[in-house]
Amino acid sequence: MSKIVSMRAAVGALHFLLCCAVALLPLHVAVADPLEDTQTWANVTAVGHVGASGSPWRYWLEAQARFDDDSSRFGLGILRPGVGYALAPNTTLWLGYGYFSADPPGPVDNLEEHRIWQQLSWTAPQALAGMTVSSRSRLEQRSHESGSEVGWRARQLFKVIRPLGQGPWSLVALDEIFFNLNATRWGVADGFEQNRAFAGLGLAMNNHTRAEVGYLNQFIAREDARDRMHHVISLNLFLNF
Repeated sequence: MSKIVSMRAAVGALHFLLCCAVALLPLHVAVADPLEDTQTWANVTAVGHVGASGSPWRYWLEAQARFDDDSSRFGLGILRPGVGYALAPNTTLWLGYGYFSADPPGPVDNLEEHRIWQQLSWTAPQALAGMTVSSRSRLEQRSHESGSEVGWRARQLFKVIRPLGQGPWSLVALDEIFFNLNATRWGVADGFEQNRAFAGLGLAMNNHTRAEVGYLNQFIAREDARDRMHHVISLNLFLNF
């Protein structure tokens, strides 16, 4: 029996490593001399029930601050509220709004962007090879102050969490790919836009609070300029009520 358990654990660990390798694959794609930066992103996301605990309605409250230029200056602030409806215990449909305020380097004033977003969140009802597997499919309509056109963008995220023994710690890996569905005169080209790959540690503080800390690689493809590669210290706090 112990041999079977050990074999299952080994297979589960192998599956997790393969998922990490897939998630970090963009790190190894040959890119012609991209502009690189080291950044720090701090994010807090709270998700909970609206009304009684058995209600299918949910709320989403997210705030994020990003520091760029070797993490020396504030570069971007994000506020993203939303409301959701649970189609099933592990599947929720969301609708929300996002406000983005960017502080570009130089004398340019802050740039603002507004987004309407729709999202389908799904978590596997049972652990797969000892891992929690989830996905997030998001569609965004982006309005930028520098142009009247609306940019449509699709984002697909896959995430795996593998507990480390019986304690509160876990290994976390995710990958998210971005595609622009149309081009705009304010700087969006259609097609592949960027990829984000994360690997780190998770800590379950209690039944409602979880922290994840690790390295996030952001690759941004640019049509009329050099591509960008950001090496991000990613700090995340998730509140679930």
